[in-house]
Amino acid sequence: MSDTAENDDPLRPGTIAAALCKTTDTGKYHWIIYLITDLCGSSGFKYHATNQMGAAPWHYEYTRWEGLESARCVTLTPIGRVPNRNEKSADDLDAILREVPLEVPQVDRRMFDRFTCRTWFRAAIRKLNDKRMYVRCPDVDLLEDKLTRMATAIEMMNYHKGLSDSAPTQIMKATDFATPWL
Repeated sequence: MSDTAENDDPLRPGTIAAALCKTTDTGKYHWIIYLITDLCGSSGFKYHATNQMGAAPWHYEYTRWEGLESARCVTLTPIGRVPNRNEKSADDLDAILREVPLEVPQVDRRMFDRFTCRTWFRAAIRKLNDKRMYVRCPDVDLLEDKLTRMATAIEMMNYHKGLSDSAPTQIMKATDFATPWL
């Protein structure tokens, strides 16, 4: 059974997706929370921790983004939903996510010795789950593992097809590990 979405519309407005984007190493990704705001799923807002690929200190960023059009985006996987698909929902999500500290959470310190976009993503998902808003994810480890495996499989498939630098973003089926609270 394939994890790629085929006939249903997984990226409708109001969908929150996990976006995994290419880095210089296969199997390692930049982790983004993406709120889709348009009907075709190509435009929305990204929420993430970034250090501009090592060129700047880590900081939180909330900005418009065209996930499906991004040459670096490997996969988009639905993980949650906002109740309204307007600018207020984007701002409400931002108000919650900007509170996520730019440090490795205590619960993750055995696994991670330094802060990255991945540790921020894990903390952000936990925060949304704890607030019982938008994303329900009782086990971040299972979600992270599933997202990583799907993105790595797509990246390897693209490599074998000779599409490493030109492959389109794959829209994945929602997982059982993260669902909307609605």
